Amino acid sequence: MPDKPKIADVKQGLATADDLRFTRYWWEVPVEQIGTSREETFQGKKWVPFAKGGKPFYHDIQLVVNWERDGEEIKSYRDAKGRLLSRPQNESYYFRAGLAWADIVSEQRFDFRFLQSGCIFAAGAHALFSAEGRIWLLLGLGNSQLAWLCFRLMEPTAHHKHIGYVSKIPIKPSLVDAVNLQNLSRHGHDLLREWATGDE
Repeated sequence: MPDKPKIADVKQGLATADDLRFTRYWWEVPVEQIGTSREETFQGKKWVPFAKGGKPFYHDIQLVVNWERDGEEIKSYRDAKGRLLSRPQNESYYFRAGLAWADIVSEQRFDFRFLQSGCIFAAGAHALFSAEGRIWLLLGLGNSQLAWLCFRLMEPTAHHKHIGYVSKIPIKPSLVDAVNLQNLSRHGHDLLREWATGDE
């Protein structure tokens, strides 16, 4: 609602126009060439973790994207007629911690997951950014059946989890400081991260 305080920023990310050309699995590139900041991309770090699809609460980021010299090659990627093909969007939000979710609906629920700092998020994996404490609250709330029901009321076909609809999901102001929900959400994330750490 326009007259209510903003809780988060909801953004679309990088569309490379050719993922086969610009992305790799992290184990396909030398680990010393993987960076987690814009500055490092000017210091020999060609690859940056790239968040796309994933599971709710926690998902291991397996892809890296060629963002050498702040995405120089992607930003100049054109077709034979000279038309720009790639679409880097909302670059000021790259490398920031937040939440991410897949645009295409694969199951009848949300799949919000924590987006660690030092990553770039894809156009098909929208992202949400808020104050640190609110991130954990929004992670739990976003994965709830209530949030999914509110979303379905706005988008009955539920084909795309578009940022326009997600940004309109109502949140009761008193929930913003719900410490118990924040703690439970973070605990769920930490358990899944610990499980994934031991999963080869």
